[in-house]
Amino acid sequence: MTTSALSLRRFAASNVDVTKNLTAAPERATASTPARRRATLDYGVGLTLPPGQADSRDIYEGDLQQVIDAMPLQVVRYIDAYTPRRTSPSVWASLAAFVKLAVFSVAPQNKHTVDQAMSAMVHLAIWGCVEKGLPPKYRLLLSSEVIGRWQSEMLASESLAEGTVRNYRGHLARIAHALGVEIDGRFDTITRTARSRPYSATELEKLLLWARTLTSDGRRRALAVLCLSAGAGLTPLEVFDVRAGDVVTAGGMWVRVGEPDARLTPVLETWRPRLRQLVEEAGPNGFLFPRYEDANSSDLVTAWAGRQPSKIRPHPTRLRTTWIVEMLRLGGNDAQTLAYAGIERGETLAGYLPLLGEVDRIRRTAMVRLSAETGNAAHRAVGGHLRDHSGESAGAGENS
Repeated sequence: MTTSALSLRRFAASNVDVTKNLTAAPERATASTPARRRATLDYGVGLTLPPGQADSRDIYEGDLQQVIDAMPLQVVRYIDAYTPRRTSPSVWASLAAFVKLAVFSVAPQNKHTVDQAMSAMVHLAIWGCVEKGLPPKYRLLLSSEVIGRWQSEMLASESLAEGTVRNYRGHLARIAHALGVEIDGRFDTITRTARSRPYSATELEKLLLWARTLTSDGRRRALAVLCLSAGAGLTPLEVFDVRAGDVVTAGGMWVRVGEPDARLTPVLETWRPRLRQLVEEAGPNGFLFPRYEDANSSDLVTAWAGRQPSKIRPHPTRLRTTWIVEMLRLGGNDAQTLAYAGIERGETLAGYLPLLGEVDRIRRTAMVRLSAETGNAAHRAVGGHLRDHSGESAGAGENS
């Protein structure tokens, strides 16, 4: 049984057997002891529960387990063994499960962050459940009304310094957001929006019309960049190496990328006829992007695009963004899209979601947790990759 699995069982129990106090003050630096680097707060990707589920752990236990599994093991063990100072064992035994679940929900990534979140949650729980007799319910204790009362009493009685109260309230607000009690957009999963915007259908049509005005090789180069980047999501470096034999027409249309450890990426239906034409023109083993004489630079695709007229110049990165956004819009398996695109981190893929419009918080949070490993597993799970995942409109008789 894994440590994280044990965590769920331990804090689910009514009594927690804890023998260590791991919150002792750090050793002071002396002339012979180098000063320690200043600790920083570090929260990972926690829960984002909808309202009303916080006190029904059985509904989201699987999601909580995923959060715990993604946390550093030493932090999970630290929370498991946590015992607050100046709290009686009987009081802590009655509150430990309630408090630990709340702290796990925000996925602290180091011991300093655990200490801060724990201190805030323990203080609120003792005030609310022990002193005020409130039941240990997240929807009650983490509500803005109850936290507001706690803050007022702490300041009026001078039980805590004003800065400490403010600091604690910030951690409590984050926990309340994760558990769906008080939604606060400040604590939404942080992702960077992709820098390049996708092309519109009108812009793509203009690029296709422009390609028709070029010489034979110029037209083939333009169509290769358009079909392989906007149609299959390839990078300029990948476009450069694609040969006719890399286009697979089983179960739709796919492009094999990155030999010898290749991945297959689906071609959107609207680009398949043009890509098929390019394959025929290139011959059995020809490059789809015609190379210049003695050209062996992998920067050739970007260099060629940069020499085109500025008003109509195709931007390979924007073309790839267009494909990624379309794959996300079609609503397929995000883990598979991660693998198809050759992206390592789910956070990178989540950066494209704002380009769809209003972001689905739950989808974004799940996407951020994806990794190359989960994406590759989903990729392998589709039967050798050869199933049509290019959207509902793809595969309408377009199999060869």
